[in-house]
Amino acid sequence: METIKFIGYIQSPIKEIKDCPLQEDEGAPEVIIHIEKEFLPAISGLVAGGKIVLLTWLDKGDRDTLTTKPRNNPNAPTRGVFATRSP
Repeated sequence: METIKFIGYIQSPIKEIKDCPLQEDEGAPEVIIHIEKEFLPAISGLVAGGKIVLLTWLDKGDRDTLTTKPRNNPNAPTRGVFATRSP
């Protein structure tokens, strides 16, 4: 099995899960991305305003939760977390 190699971290003003918006277009704050020194050559050529794909590890996510109610709606049918964009 492959392992995950963390190359940096995200600095966010959000510190508690309860304060997180459900989606990025629902009031998510701007963040700062910190890249470890050894990986700085890998970002050479990126330009301000350019698009990148950023994969994140949500370190406070509950890894035992496999199903959920989308958008925390108690009336919604239960779905698998991967079908709901849930962390």
